[in-house]
This record gives sequence, structure tokens and C-alpha cells, in this order.
Amino acid sequence: RTNEALWGVLERGGVIAGTSAGATSQGFVMPRGDPSGSSQLMADREWHQYGFGYLPNVAFDVHVDARDRWEDLYDVIREDTSQLGIGIAEKTAIVVQGHYFQVVGYEGEREDEDALDESDDLVSAVAVYDCADGRESCNEDDSPYLELVPGQWYDLCAKRVVSGPDTPPPSAPRIYQLPYDFTTDYRLAAPSFRCSGRHCRWLSSAIDLFENL
Repeated sequence: RTNEALWGVLERGGVIAGTSAGATSQGFVMPRGDPSGSSQLMADREWHQYGFGYLPNVAFDVHVDARDRWEDLYDVIREDTSQLGIGIAEKTAIVVQGHYFQVVGYEGEREDEDALDESDDLVSAVAVYDCADGRESCNEDDSPYLELVPGQWYDLCAKRVVSGPDTPPPSAPRIYQLPYDFTTDYRLAAPSFRCSGRHCRWLSSAIDLFENL
């Protein structure tokens, strides 16, 4: 019931937020889901390896700076290169709008240097990992991650940085009521539904089709 209620929030245009494990669980593949702790990158049991899928075809990792996890997501997406890895540093968030997200975090200068501890030296940043070229090149040398800073926008479908905070949303799609096969359900994160921009229900929900498709 909780999961269905959260999907309802998204369908009504609401916002779901989460920090740390709460952020990781919003992707499809879910690193560090083992109940014994987060030191194990992928859980042994399958039902601990997947999140809610609110952002399909994405695997999140968090605390990548404080816990030196910058390269860990390569081991996750190497197993399924259709997944996009997003590593979020501490003091950082991403705000998703459709198939875009913007990085949000600390940008100004610190006022009281004497009051800072070691954790305050961390810099807001997001790393994006894309190994769509294949498993053999899925490493930092051949597929270096893209580092984004606060204020930057990223297009999850085009897999590239787009214009700054004034980036307009994508043009409104035409809406059709069509039946479709359950294997392409948005919540299963099927590649063909990556850019659909909405949650779909079995044989009933509206499907967004752009005019040029």
C-alpha cells in the first residue's frame, strides 16, 4: 500500500524525497541493500537488489565523497549496461523534473572557517556513470564518470549536460489511451519506457507519445 500511495503522489505531480538509503531506494537497481549493512555493494538475495524504480534504469549510490565510493558504481552497471549510475556526494541533492535533473548543493563561500570540522570540507557534486558502450569498457579509464556541480542540468534520455537552471521543460507530448504489453511497464524500467515520463498501469494508463514517433 505504501508503494502504491507513493506512485499516486508522483502521478498527481507531487514530490518524493529521500536521503542516504532513502535516495538509493528510488532507483531500479539498488546498491547496498543488504540488511547486514552498506559495506556490501550488492546484496546476495535478489529481493534486496532492487529499489522502487521511481527513476527507471538508474542505480544510485550515496556518500560517494565522504566514503570514497567514486568508482563503486562501475561494478553495478557493468552487470547491466542499460543502467545509468548516479553517485551523489554529501551535502548534495538532485531534483528530477521529467527526464531532466538539476544538481542542488552548497555554492557560496563559507563565512566561519574556524567553526568547520573535517566533514565541512566536502564539496557538493554528482557523478554520472554511463557504460552503454559495453562491459569491457566499463571502468574509470575507458568510461570516465561525468562530474556535475550545483546548478547544472542533465538530460537522462540524451545522456548529456544541458543548459543551466533556465533549461525549459520538454515540449508537451500528445496523450493516447492504448493497451500495451506488461513487459514494458514503466515500473519494470524497460528501456523502451525510459523517457515516458510517467508511471503506467496495466492496459489502462495514458501513454505519452511525441508527434514524431
